[in-house]
Amino acid sequence: MQSKQLIINLPNDFSFSVNLEYLRTQQDLTYITEMDSIKKILLIDGYKFAIKITEAKKGKLSLEIKSLDRENHKLYEEKILKYVKDWFDLETELTDFYIMASKDEFLENTITKFFGLRVIGIPNLFETFVWAILGQQINLVFASKLKDRFIKKYGERTVYNGEEYWHFPQPDKIVSEDIDELFKIGMSRRKCEYIKEIAIAIEDKKITKDMLQNYNNIEYAENKLTEIKGIGPWTAHYVLLRCVRYSNAFPINDVGLHNAIKLAGKLETKPSVDEICKIASHWKGYEAYATFYLWKLIY
Repeated sequence: MQSKQLIINLPNDFSFSVNLEYLRTQQDLTYITEMDSIKKILLIDGYKFAIKITEAKKGKLSLEIKSLDRENHKLYEEKILKYVKDWFDLETELTDFYIMASKDEFLENTITKFFGLRVIGIPNLFETFVWAILGQQINLVFASKLKDRFIKKYGERTVYNGEEYWHFPQPDKIVSEDIDELFKIGMSRRKCEYIKEIAIAIEDKKITKDMLQNYNNIEYAENKLTEIKGIGPWTAHYVLLRCVRYSNAFPINDVGLHNAIKLAGKLETKPSVDEICKIASHWKGYEAYATFYLWKLIY
């Protein structure tokens, strides 16, 4: 199994160490973080590829690719590169965001503390939906435990170089699953139903990532998503923020966001939604990044 090293040029305002630290705190089964690297097994068109991401030198990432099958990795380099760039949101220009945030009382200190952080994405649409649904109205620690159980029950395990990697379950595994079986994971029956509805919608191609990206209109995209049972405005905006990459996605009803704004602004009480609308009026076009940085402040 020969490996190939590719070099990815980075934006000037990207910090590998800050993004690595973010991923390390997530404790996700689908990748492994080390002191100076991130490792993951990608499943592309049924073939497995081990990737290792390190900082080659300032301004450049090193991406090492090794095929775990006999399929030539050269045929898949473009898809692997696309995945990594999407994962780290490397193609978004943030100069104007940093200029705006440096003059904003709620963002100024936050961007200084986490300068170079990108909105770490969840490139897989189904995974983003599941994570959003699992996280509804429960704390992050318990939501992470539910996600681990979901992955281990329905996902695929790969052992490579003595290390265990997991692939997030495919929606077709859930489409035919009984609600009682999903319920055994520990989530509510309602969430089980929602996840199954999402799996069916994705399998039937009623909703796809390309479709959502091509809408290029956040109100229309939100309306299409909320037509699906179990998807409200918060979940819709979370998916548009973490997966589809709408820069103006804004889960304004998020409790964590409210707490973060209170902390950043040194407010005595959590702001109301109307107050947040006024605060965020300066963030136009960068609501997603403002939200992600504020989330990082408290999580």
